Amino acid sequence: MESMDTSEYAQGQDETRKEILSTLWIIFTKIGKGKDGVERAACNFCSIDFAIGKNPKSGQNYGTSHLSRHVFICKSFQLSLLSLEESSSLTPINQNTHRELLGEAIIAHDLPFSFVEYEKIRVWVKYLNPCVEMVSRNTMVSDIEKIYDKERIKLKEIMGRIPNKICLTSDVRTTSSSEGYICLTAHFVDENWKLVSCLLNFLRMKPPHTGNLMCDGEFFHIRCSAHVLNLIVQEGLKVASEALHKIRESVKHIKGSDGRMLKFKDCVEDAGINVSGGLRFDVSTRWNITYLMLESALQYRKAFEFYKVADRSYKYCPSDEEWERGERICEFLEPFYEIINLISGSSYPTANLYFMKVWKVQCILEKHQKSIDKVIKDMSDNMKMKFDKYWKNYSVVLAFGAILDPCLKDKFLKVPRGSKFSFEQLNPFPTDVTVSEQLHLFGLCN
Repeated sequence: MESMDTSEYAQGQDETRKEILSTLWIIFTKIGKGKDGVERAACNFCSIDFAIGKNPKSGQNYGTSHLSRHVFICKSFQLSLLSLEESSSLTPINQNTHRELLGEAIIAHDLPFSFVEYEKIRVWVKYLNPCVEMVSRNTMVSDIEKIYDKERIKLKEIMGRIPNKICLTSDVRTTSSSEGYICLTAHFVDENWKLVSCLLNFLRMKPPHTGNLMCDGEFFHIRCSAHVLNLIVQEGLKVASEALHKIRESVKHIKGSDGRMLKFKDCVEDAGINVSGGLRFDVSTRWNITYLMLESALQYRKAFEFYKVADRSYKYCPSDEEWERGERICEFLEPFYEIINLISGSSYPTANLYFMKVWKVQCILEKHQKSIDKVIKDMSDNMKMKFDKYWKNYSVVLAFGAILDPCLKDKFLKVPRGSKFSFEQLNPFPTDVTVSEQLHLFGLCN
C-alpha cells in the first residue's frame, strides 16, 4: 500500500514538472549552442539568454531552475502580464447593443443587408473581439425593422409634445438606382424652439413625374426659389461663356499636370501672393462653381502673368481687358451666389426671405441692364427674360412671410403708393381680385 502511494506521488511530481517545462518553453526559445558549446535559451520578452544544457568540458548540467527564477524578475514579462490582465478585464460584449449599433451603421451608410455576411468583415470583427457574434442577413433585416418601429414610436412622442402646428410638404426624390419616391415631410418648431424636419413616410412613385397641378389647381404649387434662381443665372452665363473662355482654359491648363502646378506655385511665390484655397476647376452644369472658379482665378491674376513667361506652351493668358471683364462678371454674380446660399438653408425658415431676395434680384438685373459693358448688359437682359418667365407674378402666399416677419412686419404696406418698395408693386392685381384670392386661399387652409 505504501509503495503504491510513493509511486503515485512520484508520478504526480513528474506531471507537475512537465507542466512547468511546457510553460517555460512558451516564455523561452532554444537558440542553439554558445561559444562554450553549451545549449542556450533566450527569453522571448527581454532577449537575455541562459545556459540550459550540459557543459562538455566541466560536465556541469545547468538545468532549467534558473529560467524559472528569471520569470519572476523579468520586467518585460511582468508588464506583458499586466497588459493581458487589463485586456481580460474589459467590459463583456452586449450582443443586443452590438446588433443595434450594427443596424444603425447599415442604415446611416446605406450598406446592403448582406454586409454582415462579408467574409473579410467577419474575419476582421473576430480579430477585434472573438466574443462578438455576427448575425445573418435575414436576422439583420429583422433587427432593422425593430429599429424602425422604435424610431417611429420615438417620433410620435416628440410630435405629441409639439406646442404648435405642423407644416407638411411633399417632394419627389430619386434613389441611386433611379427609382422615384414621393416623400411626406413634417416641419415644426420643437419645445426647444429649434426648427425640425422629419420624414414621415415615402411611397414608390412610378413615372411620369410632371409638374402639372393636382386637384384642378385647388392646392397651389410653389416653385423652388433656389432652382429658379439657378435657371436665371445659367441663362446669363450662356452669354458670358466666351468672355470667360481664356480664364477657364488657363485654370484647366495649369491643373492639367503636377509639373505645371509646381511651376505655378513658384510663380505665386514670386508674385508675392498670399491667399489660401488655390485654383478651382469649372463645372459647366453648376454656375456657382463657375463663380468660385472665377473668384479664385482673379486672386492669382499676377501669378498668371509670371507663368506666361515660365511656360511657353501656355497660350491662354487673358489680356488686361479680359481680366477686368472677368472682375465685373464676378462682381455681378456675387450677390446671386450669396442669395442662393441663403435661401437654400435648411436649418432656418426661408419663407420670410422670399419677398426681399426676389426683389433684390430684380433690382440688380434692372440696374445692370443699363451697364455700358455689353457682356454684362446682355447677361442682364437674358436673365431678366428668364426672371419674368418665373417671377413676373409674385407669390402672394410667400409675400405674407415678409409681413409676418417681426423684423419687417407691415413697413412695406405703409410705403406710399407708386414707390418702388410698395405692396402695389409686389401685387399688381386689382384690390377685389387680391381679396378674392386671399379668401379662397384662407378657405383651403381652414
